[in-house]
Amino acid sequence: MTARQDLAAAASSVAGVKVGPYYRQTTKTGDGWVELQRSDRDDTGFGFMDRWAVKVITPQDLRAAEEWIESKREALTAALAPHMVVTALVPAVLVIDQGSVPGLVIEGSRAH
Repeated sequence: MTARQDLAAAASSVAGVKVGPYYRQTTKTGDGWVELQRSDRDDTGFGFMDRWAVKVITPQDLRAAEEWIESKREALTAALAPHMVVTALVPAVLVIDQGSVPGLVIEGSRAH
C-alpha cells in the first residue's frame, strides 16, 4: 500500500470515520481525505520526510464538533500512529467546493 492508502485505511478503522486517500467533495460528519502537505529532504540528502494531513469533517454545530473531536481524537491518534508520527490535532475550518465546514486536521510525518 502507499502512504496515502495506509493513512486512509487507518483513519477509517475508527468507528464513524470514513477517509479516502484523495480529496472528495463531502459534508458528512466523519468523512475525510488524506493530503500531502510537503516533503522535506532529510539530513542525509537521500530521502524525504513527508508531512501528511488527514482531514475529517466534524458536525456543523460547533459544540457538537468539539464533542465529536474529543470523542474521536485518542482513537484516531492510536490508529494513525503505526503509519505516521502524529504531531498535531487541529480543529479547523475546511474549505471545500461547497464552502467552508468545521473539521479536524490531524498532522504528522512519515519518512519515505
